[in-house]
Amino acid sequence: MITTSLDDMLHHDNTKIYVSGGDKIKREELTLSQETLKYVYCSAMGQERVTALVCDQDFFYVFDNRRTVEQEAGDKEPVEHINSRVWRDVSIVSLLVAIPSAVRKCMGVKTCEKQKFKGSHVNDLSGVVPLDFARADNKQQVELWKGFLSARSASESLDLTGLYYLEPRVIVEAGVRPDFRTVILNQNLNFDSINWLFYFPKVDTVTIWNVDITDDKVDKISKFAPKLITLEFHNCSNITGAVMPHVLKLPMLENLIIDNASAIFHPEGSLHFTSLTDEQWEQVEENNSIRQVLINSANLTRDYIKPFLSKLKRLEHFVMHDIVMRQLEKNTSSGHGERKIVFHSQDNLQNGFTRMEEVKVYDLVRDKCGPMFSNSMLQKIKELDPTKANVIDVLRP
Repeated sequence: MITTSLDDMLHHDNTKIYVSGGDKIKREELTLSQETLKYVYCSAMGQERVTALVCDQDFFYVFDNRRTVEQEAGDKEPVEHINSRVWRDVSIVSLLVAIPSAVRKCMGVKTCEKQKFKGSHVNDLSGVVPLDFARADNKQQVELWKGFLSARSASESLDLTGLYYLEPRVIVEAGVRPDFRTVILNQNLNFDSINWLFYFPKVDTVTIWNVDITDDKVDKISKFAPKLITLEFHNCSNITGAVMPHVLKLPMLENLIIDNASAIFHPEGSLHFTSLTDEQWEQVEENNSIRQVLINSANLTRDYIKPFLSKLKRLEHFVMHDIVMRQLEKNTSSGHGERKIVFHSQDNLQNGFTRMEEVKVYDLVRDKCGPMFSNSMLQKIKELDPTKANVIDVLRP
């Protein structure tokens, strides 16, 4: 939220900006923006207040946004007021001294003389840490990245949490290929593709949290990370049902998680197609490795589940939204195969039902309506406008 809403939070009418020595400057003189932001050190968010400690290339900043709602005389509706205070300094030490103690308390930070570190904290701060990447140029980040990997070489897991602005090109330019088995992303704003996974040849688990990666950027994942056993997307708002053709190509994948209650699998208003058309589903490769799937989207429809199940030849467990699971139980029956598939509710894994493979799925949305156009109408449209030929071939029943 801090990174995406920064400009709005800094430019309210009631914004006061304090600089070194207690002087004030105009909003127009403030260089901090979403574009210039280099790092978010800490933040605190409540219903009525947002505070954060951040920096750009030249200054450190603390901002404190407070929201109040008042019922003013003569107004029928309550009026919202936003009061913003921004402090700026070239020194983070001086900045923390200059801001009110109430703001420090809200953010959970202390001035240097009041900060006490335990031995474990000192060890955690030794070597290269995410803070070191703030304000470093590309060449410096390449060297920092090498040190960052070296300091963690004894672990099987690499957590990139805190490296908000690290560019994947730094990984490429460093050319180091470490032996980590697990890689974790969290709010790494520039990681909009997966090509960098080539530099992790032994990785078998990738967990992605809060990254704006899109379906099409996952298209080469089987090339760059062919040994993946577990792939997790958590709160990745741009991952939809259209990601499956890429994911199902992974030859060793056993566990797939798409953890986003609002992920789109059946676009609103679409009666005949899910995130993938019939033609696209026909092109999707069958998968002989996936055993466990979690998709907790309330938008996961039976129209999507039916072709999806047909592509999973080793599936054993499918965890889903409780309502989706209950509706699916009412509208499925077992096939003639020997493999059991257990469908679970995400709310309680003990709640669910079992079906034999080649599951039959009923009561699809597409079955409740006729074709959008008759063949004769489609042919007429094609004659009048030949440029629509490809679309018409898809729509043809």
